Amino acid sequence: MYTRNRYRQKIAPLLKLENRQVLTHFKDFSADLSDVLFLANQVIQQKSEQILLESKSDFYELDRSVLLSCEPETQRQVLKHILIEKVYHAYPVEMLRKQVEELLGLMTGTKSNAQLDLPDGWKARREYQHFYLEKNKFSESLLLRKERKLLLGQWVSITNGARIGLFQIEANTTSPFEKDEHIWIEPSKVSLPLLIRHRKPGDRMTLKGMDIGHKKIKTILIDQKIPLKAREEMLILTDSLDEIIWLLKYKESRLSIQRETDKIQYILVYQR
Repeated sequence: MYTRNRYRQKIAPLLKLENRQVLTHFKDFSADLSDVLFLANQVIQQKSEQILLESKSDFYELDRSVLLSCEPETQRQVLKHILIEKVYHAYPVEMLRKQVEELLGLMTGTKSNAQLDLPDGWKARREYQHFYLEKNKFSESLLLRKERKLLLGQWVSITNGARIGLFQIEANTTSPFEKDEHIWIEPSKVSLPLLIRHRKPGDRMTLKGMDIGHKKIKTILIDQKIPLKAREEMLILTDSLDEIIWLLKYKESRLSIQRETDKIQYILVYQR
């Protein structure tokens, strides 16, 4: 109130001395600016709808290629609009400028598989041509951050209702698991119990078809362009000596063999 009165009583009279029409010009300028902002907001809204491929309360997928095809000014305004409307409803606009620049940096950076932590438990994730905004939440996979033992003849439940089992199949018998994802193992080549765990730094394995030598798990995942989130949730099966048997759903090790019906063999089963 004090500032407004000072402008009206002291500043406005001084401006009128320079130009008697100054208040009319201000009013006209304000009306023009209001029109421009109205039109700009319509464009921003339309672009936001094009860029948002999926929209949920805690997950948004953005069309990275469409956004980056826009002018830099449009990129910034659209991202700011999405953050205000979808993610940070109560945040002052000034506080979102940093987040907008960080998001654009993630989108345009050289790393095609990366993520960025945002305020209030949100995370931005780039997976090659895909880009996501998501709320961090408890994941079932956290239950498996510690190693879990898999005994012969046992099922172990994992995420989303799936399970892993290890069974012995006698010679000259048919396996009941042929329709499931599975690998065969020579009993004398593994040390029980098997272990189910997430990957660790430095993990490496000898791939099926390789007699010698190892390949880093990190390299395998990069070669196959496995998204970052899938890497975090991926499970590894090893024997008790920590030799990797199966990079579940992705790669088998040299310990995975062909079925020989005249021998007793182990079968490692993954049921979705």
